[in-house]
Amino acid sequence: DVLCTVRLSRRLYPQERRHNLDSLIERHGLACDNRHRALADARVLWDFTQCIHRDLDTSEIHNAVADQLRKPQLPPGLPADLPDRIPEAPGVYAFYAPGNVALHVGKSTNLRTRVLSHFSGGKRPAWRASADIARVEWDVAAGELGMRIRHLQWLKRLQPLHNSKPRHDEELRALHALRMQDWPHPGPIGIREHDALTGRTEIHVLDRWRHLGSADAASDLQDILQARSDAPFDAGIYRILMQYFISRPRDSGVVALG
Repeated sequence: DVLCTVRLSRRLYPQERRHNLDSLIERHGLACDNRHRALADARVLWDFTQCIHRDLDTSEIHNAVADQLRKPQLPPGLPADLPDRIPEAPGVYAFYAPGNVALHVGKSTNLRTRVLSHFSGGKRPAWRASADIARVEWDVAAGELGMRIRHLQWLKRLQPLHNSKPRHDEELRALHALRMQDWPHPGPIGIREHDALTGRTEIHVLDRWRHLGSADAASDLQDILQARSDAPFDAGIYRILMQYFISRPRDSGVVALG
């Protein structure tokens, strides 16, 4: 059994924003003579466990540990090794009923944690009580932008039964409410995302607020530009890109393709 100190710290110290090892060292005043070496890092984790026992009630710690180690109760139609197969990476996922009917589509920066949360603990979504889940599908992204674009695409393609669906008139009002900004680049661009944990890199090809496609290799970019040059405008993609540019420096990871 594996106990994740990030998840444990997040549960025990919810008021804190960061829970990686460097944050634990700083927050608890822990000593580490040789950071990123296996023995030194292991000693820091041991010191962290001593700190939480000094700071918190033993019962609170035991409950947090028990919740984290509780095994998910998978539906009988899913393979027993599913928890080991789902990657700890950003991406999208979908649950299917028998007959390949899409039930629910979701996204997460940690696919394994999010998918298994649907089968753990008492806080299950209402649709889980009556739905027979026969299959789980997922697609790994290299970052948040790719994750959000995939999520929108999967929702539109699969039309899952238990995701909220905007009415057509709501989509028209949302599109009308958009105060379209000028495309801030002289031509098409690529936005590069890289996930250090999985080593995955993606380049998202964009032009005039349209997503033309994504590629793992730079050699595929021109093919995407030629094949999808007439891709239609999508209000959902526009909102995703606007939020991305607002939250990050506009030229962050941008490669000019014009």
